[in-house]
Amino acid sequence: MNRLTFSEPKEYQFNGRKIWESARSQHDQRSIGAFKLKTAKQDFYMYDLDDFDQGYFGERVTLRKNERLFRYETETTKIGGMMPLIKVNLRTGLVYFLRDLYADDYQFNTISEKPVWIDIHADFNIF
Repeated sequence: MNRLTFSEPKEYQFNGRKIWESARSQHDQRSIGAFKLKTAKQDFYMYDLDDFDQGYFGERVTLRKNERLFRYETETTKIGGMMPLIKVNLRTGLVYFLRDLYADDYQFNTISEKPVWIDIHADFNIF
């Protein structure tokens, strides 16, 4: 079974709706996906970058083919008021976290995390 799936949200149907489809960030953004790591007890909810983030990080972060930046939120980061960046390979489903959340150079770990599952809105399927 592939750990990466792309889903069409069921806007007007509660039955069969995935939890991430109704998740909202601390800034009232709608979640565009979620993933689960073996080592974490909570889900990671993913959010698309806003216009400012796209312009700012587009100049500062180098992405490889099939990679895209998102922000993520967990119950813990929500309490702390943080929405850190995350890099996701949309072909393999591998996830890369920032090396240092407080550094200004936005370097990501070279070793990826392999989620148990990752589900993303179908609009982000680039294949």
